[in-house]
Amino acid sequence: MLIPTTPAPPVATLSTGANASITVSVQLTVQGKTYNLPNCEVYITEQRPDVSKWGLYLKNPQVSHNNLQQIKASLNSSIIHKKGQTDANGQVSFTDLEANTYFISTAHDATQRGLQWSVQHQVKPGQNVLVLSAKNRTP
Repeated sequence: MLIPTTPAPPVATLSTGANASITVSVQLTVQGKTYNLPNCEVYITEQRPDVSKWGLYLKNPQVSHNNLQQIKASLNSSIIHKKGQTDANGQVSFTDLEANTYFISTAHDATQRGLQWSVQHQVKPGQNVLVLSAKNRTP
């Protein structure tokens, strides 16, 4: 004898995190004029890396090879999620991120001491934008 059955309801899929993307702009303002900074390597990491000497190293690579090694080691130990480079307009976009709090880090040799950023930023579901400028620069 066959027992009538009803189909089981579909199994719900658990989401591990909402899909997000972010566009990062790197800018410098000098005497009231804003300049976009191209060719910046931008890192999205889980923990704050130590980038305190990164800008100085980029400005004067002869300062110390060890500084560069320390910076790279700090970035790697901070768990890199994404890495990119700003275009001619000073922007880089990252896709396929989980919504989460990350550190967005970069450096540029535009000033005498160099510039560096390591900004904690909450990436929300959907499209996000972050402008790295003098207002959120790492001293």
